[in-house]
Amino acid sequence: MHGKSFDYTSKSMKETTTGSTSGSIEGQTKARNDRCMMVRGIDIFKKRVIAETFFKIFLRRGDIPVASSGKVLRKNSKEYPVKWYCTPQDLDYCYYLPIFVDGLSDNDVEIRKLAQYGAMDLIRRAPHKILPVLPKLVLPLKRALNTRNKKIMIAALKVLQLMVLIGPCVGQALIPYYRQLLSPCNLYKNINVNLGHGIDPDRDRRIGDVIEDTLNSLEHCGGPNAFINIKYMVPTYESSIYPRCEMGNPKATGGDAASHPR
Repeated sequence: MHGKSFDYTSKSMKETTTGSTSGSIEGQTKARNDRCMMVRGIDIFKKRVIAETFFKIFLRRGDIPVASSGKVLRKNSKEYPVKWYCTPQDLDYCYYLPIFVDGLSDNDVEIRKLAQYGAMDLIRRAPHKILPVLPKLVLPLKRALNTRNKKIMIAALKVLQLMVLIGPCVGQALIPYYRQLLSPCNLYKNINVNLGHGIDPDRDRRIGDVIEDTLNSLEHCGGPNAFINIKYMVPTYESSIYPRCEMGNPKATGGDAASHPR
């Protein structure tokens, strides 16, 4: 009696265990399939939700000594349409410049333009003050580039270009921050218009062309290690400095260095 009861009980336990195991496997498979379906539905180009910027808050409080002059910005003009209530060069760049760069990610077009022109005017007036404040500018630039908003990204890239081109040693100092700044550039680099030999008057408004110009500026001003670091983050980028591979390689020029007369 005891043996039969034990066999019956063990059999029921096996059936129960087998049923629960198969049910758990089915549940795990279903959950895994649901996760895969959710991943397939993600839009990497979708605009991100933007919180209120510090620039807008300080501007409404009257803590930012700048206003729009109402003028229209002309192409290749060195005068930005901003009106200062003090001498811009006398401002504390470590405090004010990150606030202006933070305003680049604002949803309001007028506030964003004011922040962009104000930041570019500060950079142009005192380029030697950019390098000490550079670590504080990386986070607001990263926030603007990660919004996935093309107009905001273009504004941030133009500020970055100006910093690199006229700021002493800024291009080389930016190399450690490529991983934080260049990831969105890899997504939008090829979004442009191919006109062949034609001239595109709207080049500075197309995200792909602005990214290409920015990467070229980073390579030209970043020193010998800039290209390999840009290539690591943007694999499709090709060097704008020619020739690069042939320099220092005598075999690429068709012979040994000893065979050529000095």
